Order: sequence, then structure tokens, then C-alpha cells
Amino acid sequence: MVFVSAEEAKPKVPHKNGRVCLSCGATEASQWRGPGGNYCSVGKCKTEAKEASERMRNTAAPLAEQVTALKSEVHELHEQVDALDTKVEKQEARLEEQEEALAAMRRHVAHLAHQCSFQRNGACDVMNDRAGHKRQALADLPPRIQLPR
Repeated sequence: MVFVSAEEAKPKVPHKNGRVCLSCGATEASQWRGPGGNYCSVGKCKTEAKEASERMRNTAAPLAEQVTALKSEVHELHEQVDALDTKVEKQEARLEEQEEALAAMRRHVAHLAHQCSFQRNGACDVMNDRAGHKRQALADLPPRIQLPR
């Protein structure tokens, strides 16, 4: 075992984030170790810091794989959202076209209805005019003949 003199020893300092050692609860240490610097540099705390670092390394690979998988899933979801946005834009344009066509059809139907009513009124006038001017050959017949059905 090597002993270091008090002059050569590193001074004890508090954790930069104000934390305490997870193992012994110390508030000051000559060196902070382990993941996030959560362990002091005392013998048993060094061992626990080393074990915690090993656990982090062993779990880091699966976490990295999960992060990569999630990033790829997010990318795919962004692509799906973009595709859906494109579809929505196309549907909106198609809907506008259909609304314009429907408005044109309604105008056309209104125009035809107006013409039809005009023609009906005109046809009635023509029939009324004709009723007063029967053909000469039919003028000799009795007024109402009942024809068999």
C-alpha cells in the first residue's frame, strides 16, 4: 500500500452539481467517480463506481439500439405524415374542383328550370291559341266524341 502525504493529496471538493455520494453519502471528495460522478473516491465507493460504470456499459448497447430503432421509426412516421399531408392537399384540391362543378351544375339546372317554365307557359299560350282555331275538317264533328279505350 502506498501512502500519500497530506501535502500531495488532492483537496476534497464538493460535487459540481451539489450531489452526495450514492454509496456513503459524502458531500466532499478528492475525486468524483462513476456515471455522472455520483460516487466519491473512498475504497468501497470506488468499487461501486466501477460496477455502476460496467452496468452502464452493458446497458448502453441495448439503449443505443433502442435509440436507433426509435429514430428510424420517427423517420418513417415523418414520411407517413408527409404522405398524408400530400393526400390531404390533393383531396382538398379535388373537393374544390367538385364544388366548382357542383355550382356550375346548379346554375345549369336553374337555367334549365327557368327555360322549362318559360316554355311551359309559352306552350300553354300556343295550345290556347290553337283551341280557338280548330281545323275546318274537325269543325263539323260533334263537340265531344267518346272514343273507346
